[in-house]
Amino acid sequence: RFQGDSSSGAEFSGRLGHERVGHEHTRKPGMTVSPGEESAQDRSRVILTPDQRVRVFISSTLEELAEERAAALRAIRRLHLVPVWYESGARPHPPQSMYRAYLEQSQIFVGIYWQRYGWVGPGMEISGLEDEYRLAAGKPMLLYLKRPAPDREPGLTGMIDSIRAAGATSYRHFGTARELERLLAADLAVLLSESFADATVSIDITRRSATVLGGSDG
Repeated sequence: RFQGDSSSGAEFSGRLGHERVGHEHTRKPGMTVSPGEESAQDRSRVILTPDQRVRVFISSTLEELAEERAAALRAIRRLHLVPVWYESGARPHPPQSMYRAYLEQSQIFVGIYWQRYGWVGPGMEISGLEDEYRLAAGKPMLLYLKRPAPDREPGLTGMIDSIRAAGATSYRHFGTARELERLLAADLAVLLSESFADATVSIDITRRSATVLGGSDG
């Protein structure tokens, strides 16, 4: 079953996308608009139902970070966003299909890592944990590393090293679940604020351009 419910200055890997999943943008009859070509004004006119809130996908190993996952849920719900997470257990679909589907329906990715690399499924060369991270490419990411981690597994060490080497995504360190909850709530608030600021600037530029073009006709 689908799992989910109805500090400042951190650098993030991207901005929150402004497209509304599952809704068509306002357009004139007979007008065809290709994906990515909708104007900021069109996007601003979309009216969402109350349940259409930003979905935040939580990625971590299960047992060793159970307390931290609970803290992440509290932080996300505090901002009235929708936490999405994958739990193992009896399902009518393969695990890879499940978490990939959940990721596709989420707008923000939160990765929480400590010592375990996770399970490598049949036919896979990487764990589900790393697969989730790779599949989330292009989404805004918030990553958190718990320390100390004296027994970190080589697979996770390699994954973290590759993230560090790529330099495209920053991360924070934390020591306790309470600290993680505080950091995540603050970082999500900053991310949403930056997204809103970007949308406001985009709409303002569109309106100014329309005014200039309209004035030149006269």
